[in-house]
Amino acid sequence: MAAFTRRTQVVAALLGLAAATAVSGCASVGDVSVPPSTSSVSEPVVTVSPGQAVVNFTFAGSGTMAATPATLNQELAILKQRVSAQKLDGTTVAVAPDGRGIEVRGPAADKAELLMLGRAGVLEFRPVLTTDAGSAATAGSAPQSVSGAVWKQFTMLDCKNTQPTDAKPSAQIAACQSDGSQKFVLDAAAVSGAAVSAAGAASGPAGTWQVNVTLTSQGAAQFAQLTTRLAGTGGAVAITVDGIVYSAPMIQDPITDGAMLISGGFTQPTAQSLAAILQSGTLPVPLSMTSVGTAG
Repeated sequence: MAAFTRRTQVVAALLGLAAATAVSGCASVGDVSVPPSTSSVSEPVVTVSPGQAVVNFTFAGSGTMAATPATLNQELAILKQRVSAQKLDGTTVAVAPDGRGIEVRGPAADKAELLMLGRAGVLEFRPVLTTDAGSAATAGSAPQSVSGAVWKQFTMLDCKNTQPTDAKPSAQIAACQSDGSQKFVLDAAAVSGAAVSAAGAASGPAGTWQVNVTLTSQGAAQFAQLTTRLAGTGGAVAITVDGIVYSAPMIQDPITDGAMLISGGFTQPTAQSLAAILQSGTLPVPLSMTSVGTAG
């Protein structure tokens, strides 16, 4: 594990999302109403213009029940803020024709950034309880600090296809490294995404890109308390976004200034995508990508 020094560095690699299904049409942006779900309504069909990408998002899982007009407008505002922060010219965010989802249209060249717009953006700092290689087979018995149910998930977890998850901050979780090389059992989150005050992409040494994150005063205090407790003990903290581990460095010294650096493997667009997601805040209800289409 890497060392977690006073100026934190996080090795990160953004996870790409992919799907290929039919896409549905565009509606105007503004106050919306959410009609009741009905299985008898056929999917609308629209044409994807040459050089354009269209991505459709709907409320994920139990979030469908929270698809109120106010919530949908909140989601629209956050996604439009992410578009603006990344300067994605020619990109529009609109209510889907059925009123229960969001449609994003933009240049096909920006497809990867359009897919990232729907990430929940939950940044968490969780103490590491144990770790192993990312394969499905894990032998041995559960450490005393790990619940039986989470240990069972951990032993069966295969990180070949790491995907974002909707993890409860108060619960232990089994999680994968972003590149699939390791898996972890993580304790409850000591600091959550609500503690982010600012995030921005910046160029680093040798043409690399990084994301600078500043925590709120409350978040900085929580993080200082966590790192003070773990400093010098060999303990590690996992930095996760949407349940995916981007780094899990050991704590050498207490970190009290609430400032950190996320670096490693970023291009300018991917650094800007992560920064925009963290800066805009967590989506009130998770989104699930239902379709994506492009035309050359």
